[in-house]
Amino acid sequence: MTRIKQKSGDQYLHHKPKEYRQRVAKKMEAYHRHIQLGLIAQGLLQYLAATMPEQVWLKLGSWIRTIRKGRPPSEQTVSMALRNCLPEFLADSNCPANFKKFLFDKIDFGRAEGIRLAA
Repeated sequence: MTRIKQKSGDQYLHHKPKEYRQRVAKKMEAYHRHIQLGLIAQGLLQYLAATMPEQVWLKLGSWIRTIRKGRPPSEQTVSMALRNCLPEFLADSNCPANFKKFLFDKIDFGRAEGIRLAA
């Protein structure tokens, strides 16, 4: 895309070639998909917090001073519990091999401390 000055306002896309407008549209679609996936992930974390709080607290693997009974865990807590369960999930023999292969191709083992145990 053509560089524009910061805070210069909108671009006049109708003055640009058709190929340029298509690239801008493709970029905007990518932004929208990224935001939509983030919202879906956040919704799943909220769903797990609301429907399975006991399992989340059991799998947390971290120290929290006060766990209030009857209150669902936060989205961050659910995320930490899922992260702690991933090596166990990957080591499970009932998990389909294609899904494991897909995940192993995407995981950066240099960054994921707990996952090295499953590999």
